[in-house]
Amino acid sequence: MTWFSLYSMKNRLILMFMAFSVLVYLFVASIIETSLKYHFYDQDYQHTKDKYDAISWGEVLREPPENLVGRINTTVDYWVLKNNHVVATNSGIPLQAGMPETLLSAFQSGKQLDEWEDEQGLYRPFLFDAGDQFYVLMVQKIDGHLQFFKQLRVVLLWSALLVVLLAIAFSIVAVNLGLKPLKHVQNHLKTVNPNNLDVVIPTDNLPDELRDLVTIQNDMLKKLNLGFSRLSEFSSDIAHELKTPLSNINTQTQVTLASTRSVEEYQDVLQSNLEEIERITKTIDDILYIAKAKNALLIRTNTKFAVETEIDRIADYFSILGEEKGIDIITRGHAFLSVDKNMLERAVTNLLTNALSHADHASNITIEVLNLPNEVCILVENQGDTIPEASLPYLFDRFYRVDKSRKHESSVGSGLGLAITQSIMEAYDGSVSVESKHRRTVFTLTFPK
Repeated sequence: MTWFSLYSMKNRLILMFMAFSVLVYLFVASIIETSLKYHFYDQDYQHTKDKYDAISWGEVLREPPENLVGRINTTVDYWVLKNNHVVATNSGIPLQAGMPETLLSAFQSGKQLDEWEDEQGLYRPFLFDAGDQFYVLMVQKIDGHLQFFKQLRVVLLWSALLVVLLAIAFSIVAVNLGLKPLKHVQNHLKTVNPNNLDVVIPTDNLPDELRDLVTIQNDMLKKLNLGFSRLSEFSSDIAHELKTPLSNINTQTQVTLASTRSVEEYQDVLQSNLEEIERITKTIDDILYIAKAKNALLIRTNTKFAVETEIDRIADYFSILGEEKGIDIITRGHAFLSVDKNMLERAVTNLLTNALSHADHASNITIEVLNLPNEVCILVENQGDTIPEASLPYLFDRFYRVDKSRKHESSVGSGLGLAITQSIMEAYDGSVSVESKHRRTVFTLTFPK
């Protein structure tokens, strides 16, 4: 990689600025040269026209051809033409064969006459109509013009070199100043690493073009920091979730093997170990289910059915558990959905299990189906302790519990139920939300129709 690379945005900007400056200079230089050429042409024409107008051609041309030269008093080289032939001239400049016809044809067509050159120099012709089929050709020698334009081009060439040097210097300064905010952002981003994701790039002194980009970058870093924190917590939680039952199995097995036991005692230990293994298996299954849902790998068998029918069936099953706490489960509402029944059942079951775990004794749990124009909502409401507002945004995180001290109690799951519910809703482009106020908690599943 060379010091100057076209892959560099800085170098590209310098090149573009230089190219633009040179093109503008060449455009202006061409305008100047063209304007000067027109100026000299008009000047030559006016000078020649004044010489032509100083002679009374009407009287002169009535003289015999042999007397014309003596009657025409001018210092300009001229040729009197008639019928494409030269009838009088004071010039020693030879006209090439066929030149009178070419010049007359161009004049009559309204075109500018072509200049011609011989050993003595370069000549610019002008033709005038003197009447009675007489035409007067006068020329101006323009060698001085040529010399002027040669000098002008030398000046323009050196000026172009100066413009290039100035453009290089100015573009480097301008680009460096213009890209200085990017360098500022780059220096901040260099400090980002897995252990330092809470970097916030200040946007106060940034230009408008960068402010929105840096704002997005700050939001991304914030999300990455949150994601890394949750991943770290998730790793810790899953290790704890699996370590605890495995430690229980290990301890019970070692204690049992320490001495001879009765058959009943062995059966109790095996039953206890089986419960711990089932807890581990359920945790692993739930994690795999969430992973599949997040990556759209769940196999869905969508069928259209009445939502209230499934809700009533689920409520009947949980009503037995509710009787132990004196809780009644009330259902109402009607709607149709085209989703996988098993996934809907799992989502509602997780919410209902959560509601039974936290509902007050002798209270009601209400499951309501709302049939809205563009969506179907399933609301699960219970009376119980209000969920702290600070915990609401994290309820659907894996292994999250409002009360961290209640792990592995029979009334509390592994902390994956609500995460599974959210994954199911995302699989259907739906959503799950929660509201908890005044000892009333409502979870809402929203399915788009």
